Amino acid sequence: MEAQTKRVLITGCSSGIGRSTAVHFARLDWHVIATVRHQEDADSLQMLGYTNIQAEILDVDDEAQISALIQKISEQDEQTGLDALINNAGIARPYPLEHAPTEHFHQHLSTNVIAPIVITNACLPLLKKNQGIIINVSSTTSRLPTPFLGAYSASKAAINALSDVLRLELAHAGVRVVVVEPGTVDTPLHEKLYIEQNSLSQNLSTQGIVEYQNTLERNIQLQKNLKNNAVKPSRVAKLICRIASADNPKPQYRIGIDSHVTGWIEPLTPAPMKDRLWKTMLGL
Repeated sequence: MEAQTKRVLITGCSSGIGRSTAVHFARLDWHVIATVRHQEDADSLQMLGYTNIQAEILDVDDEAQISALIQKISEQDEQTGLDALINNAGIARPYPLEHAPTEHFHQHLSTNVIAPIVITNACLPLLKKNQGIIINVSSTTSRLPTPFLGAYSASKAAINALSDVLRLELAHAGVRVVVVEPGTVDTPLHEKLYIEQNSLSQNLSTQGIVEYQNTLERNIQLQKNLKNNAVKPSRVAKLICRIASADNPKPQYRIGIDSHVTGWIEPLTPAPMKDRLWKTMLGL
């Protein structure tokens, strides 16, 4: 009997990790349901020529769109479940916390925390059918919170905690839950973050500029240095594909020099020492 083609749903596939992951799964002959926010990004994916990539428009913050997509996936083949869900879509925007508008926090929690849980719950009947795997893309900042990225760091710490709970709660159904923590990745998200940090002073009050301008400039230089050692999205994609195919994956994986270094030193470094490190690097 011919083996059934495996199916994976990946969010945030317009560029970076998501796009690379979609391509790598396609090369492994999986049927890839790759979500993007805009039609031009869907067209770009289809133009790659992979007949097993199914590009779909999805705003992960829109529950109605999520329900409609999962219904469509279910109806495509009623006998086939879902073998993997990759929650990759996310946002990262810099702001000193004392000057950040309330909407800044709502955006990060909605896209980076609530959306993955809503998508996961919608997909669970399909994942349970195939005893599939959920891979949540987190960040090194979940363990080493970064100045000016407080909302992003908090959202990634939250998704780590929720993943730990999901892994326990879904064990009885044979659904595995894994977190991937990349360090700095050479993606448009990182480039956009750099641009937004560069222009952040335009959105700050006069007092904010006085208080943070020098620190922001040092942080921009730090981001430049990190990018020099950034991991390529294809490496993260290969790791995700390997995890999805593993019989007994670990609960958490790190990738990138800064991610591994953080994993080694963070548990052993007292908070006052970490504070001194940030103050030295950023002039806080």
